[in-house]
Amino acid sequence: MFADTFYWVALLYRRDPWHARVTTFSETLMDDDVVFTTDAVFLELLAALSAAGPYLRHEAVLCVDGLLNDPSVRVVEVSRPLFLDGLALYRARPDAVARRESPAGPTGFPPHMRLQCLSAQLLEQRKLS
Repeated sequence: MFADTFYWVALLYRRDPWHARVTTFSETLMDDDVVFTTDAVFLELLAALSAAGPYLRHEAVLCVDGLLNDPSVRVVEVSRPLFLDGLALYRARPDAVARRESPAGPTGFPPHMRLQCLSAQLLEQRKLS
């Protein structure tokens, strides 16, 4: 499974409209399931929650620290080739590279616009869903 920024924000931010669904889904993951994500996703997560106040900012740091050391989570480094592949997809698919993930929450941070290109390239390379 690939976990994008939408997933991690919804999991951490209890007021996110998708929190309940994402939490319920995450509870169905088995011990031998592997979750893939990227350090770019973590950067987006930290940026998204940076304006949410000290508590959520701290929780985001704890979450990323924990996930970096979790054997069931594979954090893929965004290498130059992966970045260039994502850039090529971005260039070729202007209609499909950004979408609103969730409305602005009570924290005041703006609607999250997620570029999907790096994630799409990783999904294709690793044959993930």
